[in-house]
Amino acid sequence: MLSFHFSALELGTDMLELDCHLTMDGHVVVCHDHNLMRSTGSDCDISQVNYQDMPLLKPELPLDFDPGTGNTDYFNFMCVCM
Repeated sequence: MLSFHFSALELGTDMLELDCHLTMDGHVVVCHDHNLMRSTGSDCDISQVNYQDMPLLKPELPLDFDPGTGNTDYFNFMCVCM
């Protein structure tokens, strides 16, 4: 996660906003959605899962910035766990 933070600083970004959620056992997870369906395929909320039981991320996540147009990009996940 720190690598994109430093890249954002190099580009002159003034602010960085992250969506953070707590797992059932109190671990912080950075994820835009509170439900894991879109990113993992499992229909569960982050707050209802223990960290060790979190489902694996899909290798690619469709990003639809213009719904209904068919213009969809794909984000390849590279995760760094600390």
